[in-house]
Amino acid sequence: MEEKGRRERMSRLLIVEDDESQLRSLTAVMEEEGFEVIGCSSASEALGHLRLLDAGVAVVDLRLGDLSEKELLAKLSAYAGRVNFIINTAYSSFESAKDALNLGAFAYVEKAGDPDELVRHVHRAFQASLHSYADELEAAVAERTRELLEVNEALKKDITDRKRAEEAVRRERDRAQEYLDVAGVMFVVIDADRKVRLINKKGCEILGYDEDEVIGKDWFKNFLPESVREDIGAIFDTLVAGDIEPLEYHENPIINKDGSERLIAWHNTLLRDENGKIIGTLSSGEDITEHREAEEQLREHQAELAHVWRVNTMGEMASGLAHELNQPLCAILNYANACLRMTKRGTDEPDKVTEALEQITAQTDRAGQIIRRIRSLVAKRKPRQSTVDVNGVVREVVEMQKAEASQKGITVRTELAEDLPLILADGVEIEAVVLNLVRNAFDAMSDPALERREATIRTSVSENNSVEATVTDSGKGLLGEDPENIFDLFFTTKADGLGIGLSISRTIIEGHGGRLWAEPNPDCGVSFRFTLPVAGLWSGRAVRG
Repeated sequence: MEEKGRRERMSRLLIVEDDESQLRSLTAVMEEEGFEVIGCSSASEALGHLRLLDAGVAVVDLRLGDLSEKELLAKLSAYAGRVNFIINTAYSSFESAKDALNLGAFAYVEKAGDPDELVRHVHRAFQASLHSYADELEAAVAERTRELLEVNEALKKDITDRKRAEEAVRRERDRAQEYLDVAGVMFVVIDADRKVRLINKKGCEILGYDEDEVIGKDWFKNFLPESVREDIGAIFDTLVAGDIEPLEYHENPIINKDGSERLIAWHNTLLRDENGKIIGTLSSGEDITEHREAEEQLREHQAELAHVWRVNTMGEMASGLAHELNQPLCAILNYANACLRMTKRGTDEPDKVTEALEQITAQTDRAGQIIRRIRSLVAKRKPRQSTVDVNGVVREVVEMQKAEASQKGITVRTELAEDLPLILADGVEIEAVVLNLVRNAFDAMSDPALERREATIRTSVSENNSVEATVTDSGKGLLGEDPENIFDLFFTTKADGLGIGLSISRTIIEGHGGRLWAEPNPDCGVSFRFTLPVAGLWSGRAVRG
């Protein structure tokens, strides 16, 4: 009954808010998210629920009529180990946030901030509670399982006590199985011979087998895809031999009864006998197949959005690109006409003909480079990582924007660090980010009243061994706008803007393990900065949540 009560309260959310409309609004949002909500409007009522441990997570407004902020935080801290509470306040301050977090708050959220931030924190708080619960179950199951295996060894040594030992084993198995079956994750015990000795109800559901179809079977031959069977089996053998420590976390696919694969995230524990010898492993696994598929769909959606953005950018740059492309084409035509005239005259100056042909070749290559740059930016493609020189990217963008800068009377300066380390990234994506920041700088200086139009692009190595790039303009600045708001999707100050450039740019930079932000300049204009880890320190991609 105690375990059942705990499982029920971990699915409940307590919302404490003295504003009735806010309480109704939050309740509706959280119920839409699938939570069972308990709402109350006073500190005394909230503390009553907490004393009864009615909920696993609590969202609390610090400004309540019947208790001061400090008194409420002090009382909430008594429940910090059993209930994850999130402070949701409209009157935030650094001191208030520090006090809340020091007293055990799971998170501190400003009401005026991102409306989805509170929902994300609530999900994380419940997830943290479930992980804590799963860890407790895992430890209890590991202990019970070890006792079971010890009893089994005792059975082999003492035949006279067989009946009594068998009964003890049955009772212990039943108790262990109760722990296993209430868990929302898969538990599997595999002995040193690779045989399955125990599996819980959730594990059977994921595999699609009954328990008696799994117990005693070779885990690797029967339940792992052939593509990973040999490698993971070899790691397991090394593990039970005591040559390596168990992996704290790893992912691998399993194959279920209908032949389809599921991706499982595993946590592992070694099982030992009374002499300390490794006799098997206990593994808890969470099915993350849908989560990974959702991540992949999000990446595809972001890639589609980024492609639309790049195509739109090229459309905006059409006149400048046409001017830039027209220059080498006109040069080719002039040199070709010169060759034609010299040929018709029967000139005896072959050096001039050769020089003209060489210029035609050079200008053709220049035009080709322009076309290749355009094609690389608008092509629909999957991200590809390689070592990238950020200085080279900056030079490409400056060359591409040279004609437009001249048309708009903008001076573009570059201050590029020497011996800048390479980064590991998708070069096209990073070039698209730099291009977007430079074009934003141009747009910020479009007012005819500006006396100075100057864009500066700098690169350097930051203190945390990352490459940093900065694009600075001399425009009117943010005009009182919060620097974070400009990175919101569909936020734009341009009448014909899509409002996706900065949002996608931040997603790209964060996906490469970096950071993108904006800050006003002391005199005028804005500086956009981004950092990226050098090659060798980053080799993965993340999805911004």
